[in-house]
Amino acid sequence: MSDPRSENCRALSVGAGGKVEGVELVYYAVPDGKYECVRAELVGEALAGGQTIATVNVLDRENLPVVARVYLAWPWDGEAWRSRGSFANMALPGNGRTPVEHVIVNGYDANQVRGPLAICVGSGGELIDSDVVAGLGLPWNRHVSYALTFRERGGGVGVPGGGGFPTPYDLAVILDGMSMRIGALEARLAAVKGVL
Repeated sequence: MSDPRSENCRALSVGAGGKVEGVELVYYAVPDGKYECVRAELVGEALAGGQTIATVNVLDRENLPVVARVYLAWPWDGEAWRSRGSFANMALPGNGRTPVEHVIVNGYDANQVRGPLAICVGSGGELIDSDVVAGLGLPWNRHVSYALTFRERGGGVGVPGGGGFPTPYDLAVILDGMSMRIGALEARLAAVKGVL
């Protein structure tokens, strides 16, 4: 897998209007994890509209949404988490929505360090089961947001929402897949009702 970070996640950048347009995130591949990160993108200060949310989509091999344990982890301490297989602190969101949304409240001095937070998909017992994206936070306490997508390894063609938010084509593919699954479920239900 190539580096999933968008251009605005590879270096700190402040626009002419003084708004944060780029941060430096760090991508760690975890090849034996179930999920790979296929997209990590900053929603800059001008577009975030005052929101400070990390929105995380988790997809199966067919690019269909799945429910998964998406953790906001801290402190991100370089690679020390690798030997433990987990972070010192890992929190699930307070809601069961898909996509998952984590509120980001940790500010940092972006001239000195990267953000203190990381995002990953975990398995039971808070063990990391995906690639890790680290360095998230609020640069100089500015209101920015993040959009990340993890997908089950070995699946999918292309990167859903590769240029930013999901495109109409991405959504059409997802809806077509869901429609086929619903049709299959309806057929199974009709077969069960016929037996009863």
